[in-house]
Amino acid sequence: AAAAVRVTYRPLPSVLSLSEAVEAENFHPPYSGLLTEYGNAPQMFRSPPDGALLIEGCVSTPRTEHFYLETQSARAAPGDNGVIEIDSATQNPTRVQLEVARALGVPMHRVVSRASKVGGAFGGKESRNLGMCCAVAVAAAAARRPVRMVLSRREDMSTSGQRHPFLFRYKCLVEAASARLLALDIEAFSDTGFSLDYAWPVMEIALTHLDNAYFVPNFRARGRVCKTNTPTNTAFRGFGRPQALACIETIMERVAHLTGLPSHVVRERNMYRKNQRTPTGMPINDDFKLLSRVWPQLLQTSDYEKRLHNAHAFNALKGRYRRGLALLPLKHGIGFATAHLNQAAALVSVQSDGSVQLSHGGVEMGQGLDSKVAWAVSQALSTPPRLVHVLPTSTARCANTSPTACSSGSDLNSAAAADACHRILRRLERVKANMAPRSYASREEEWCHLVECAYLKKVQLSASGFHAHEGVGFDWATQTGRPFMYFVTAAACCEVELDVLTGAVSFERVDMLLDLGRSLQPLVDRGQVEGAFLQGLGYYLMEDMRWDTSSGALITDSPSTYKIPSAADTPLELRVDILSDSFNPHAILGSRGVGEPPLMLAASAFLATQMAIQSVDACQRIPCAFDLPDVGPPEGRCAEGAKHGEGREAQAHADERVGKEYATANGKYGGGSIGDGGGIEGGGGGGWHHVVCFPLTPEKRLLAAGGGVLRPDQ
Repeated sequence: AAAAVRVTYRPLPSVLSLSEAVEAENFHPPYSGLLTEYGNAPQMFRSPPDGALLIEGCVSTPRTEHFYLETQSARAAPGDNGVIEIDSATQNPTRVQLEVARALGVPMHRVVSRASKVGGAFGGKESRNLGMCCAVAVAAAAARRPVRMVLSRREDMSTSGQRHPFLFRYKCLVEAASARLLALDIEAFSDTGFSLDYAWPVMEIALTHLDNAYFVPNFRARGRVCKTNTPTNTAFRGFGRPQALACIETIMERVAHLTGLPSHVVRERNMYRKNQRTPTGMPINDDFKLLSRVWPQLLQTSDYEKRLHNAHAFNALKGRYRRGLALLPLKHGIGFATAHLNQAAALVSVQSDGSVQLSHGGVEMGQGLDSKVAWAVSQALSTPPRLVHVLPTSTARCANTSPTACSSGSDLNSAAAADACHRILRRLERVKANMAPRSYASREEEWCHLVECAYLKKVQLSASGFHAHEGVGFDWATQTGRPFMYFVTAAACCEVELDVLTGAVSFERVDMLLDLGRSLQPLVDRGQVEGAFLQGLGYYLMEDMRWDTSSGALITDSPSTYKIPSAADTPLELRVDILSDSFNPHAILGSRGVGEPPLMLAASAFLATQMAIQSVDACQRIPCAFDLPDVGPPEGRCAEGAKHGEGREAQAHADERVGKEYATANGKYGGGSIGDGGGIEGGGGGGWHHVVCFPLTPEKRLLAAGGGVLRPDQ
């Protein structure tokens, strides 16, 4: 039947790239975008203090593919009494239930949505499977028989959307003597594709993380969502944070270069201190242990300063291989900025033999959620974990579930399950009070006897639990509220070795230290940290999506053309430590979320690779090695130097640019100000912008080692 369909169409004008959308002002409403402010950045740029440095530039981040092991899939079947039962690979069973009910024209109670263990998702199965679920449900209802659909890898990659590409235009004012940030103005653009999906929430999260771990007394950021004629982009692990981190860390590297201070010193001087506030008004209190414990501890355990000295000595030999070392801090907000999503429900049923059935609203996707929630139940009931069995997620048992996302699944669902346990325990306490004293061989024997007695006394042994994070939510119109429940802080030190003849990079050693509170499952958390870091390596250094610029078709649509990190890319030494003696008062059992934060720590590998490239003679005079003339739209310009054969011409070209950039950086600018639209008006720079484009792929490393600058059309 599909082969018999003939489609007639005619090509229409299209917008296929973010740069085209920005140039054409092809924005989704509200066209003014989102704005967050703290202090008075426009005034600081109008009247900068003496000795201040002005730094301007652009950062471009790419699309990347989720590449989950299991592609998008769904199966629908008619049930009893006109109910449609749908099993799908989803992070959001309730959203599937809602959309299928709408497609069928029935109330939600006529649809049961289930999600068993999902073969990876990373955000890509929050919304992009809804069309497929509706299709199989309509077919199943019409045919009165089961209908199943599974996408091939090529179909999945071509249609389901990727991480949002971003373009950041920034303007930063820095105190030259201390390298402290004085003011920061950033204009952010994202490419959402042809429809919105989660574009605005992603932009919200990006804007609230443009500070990373640094205090900026005068901060302004505006975000706009661009429309292109491409598949809709969607949620991806990090949800706007990896893009924001790429921008702010590029700025910190430039500050270090222009002030002549070591980059780790610049970062430490600008880190949040107690009693300061983030741009959204969240206070930094004793619970924020980045500067007090995480950073100094990693600085010591990684032996950073000694290894940095050794790397410089190694590079001075001017051999084929060059080394780079970078130290990176991280502040990551946990929780949904959309207030009503910070809730979860669970159902705990104690069987008469003492075993426990657990159903919660989260979805197990390989991240260990079921293990953590089961552990929380065993701790609440004081029973062995083996007595707890987790059932597949179903809207028939837990209604109105929130998506399993934003590193909040364990916090919400574990707390809801524990609430159900406490309800059962209160009933059991009354039974125990009337039991004759006796001795037991084990806690398990005591538990099973108590449950049996409660059953015989007709005591209810099941309960629904509920938990909500109160006071979380941010109002963008009034700039008030609390966008996150708490922060996860972390730091990473990465050492790489670059082959300047091939562009290949080996990851010699990675040290990571994270404040995860009192971890529910330390081994699971370590696995999450390691996996997220490798996925981050792909984002910042490897994965490269290619598109047909005339048709918009995806070229890298299979494992043969799209390369993700493999076991061979695992650092030779991967050291993961969790901060000891830490407790989080805002989450169950003192734990913290872990799913997303480690991905951003992989940016340390990008910075280390950048250092290795800069050690090549031809690159030494080029700030950050990735500078391009401001000619035409910034999208698509590779952040790379020229080939070895072009070195002399490219170096002369770069020398001219460096002089212009330093004139700008040393305060000799024409009084540039922030326009009403949030863009940079006036100001110097000689027509040049410092542009960094991610990812730094092997081809780009090889070209950059030549020390030149590619033409914009390259």
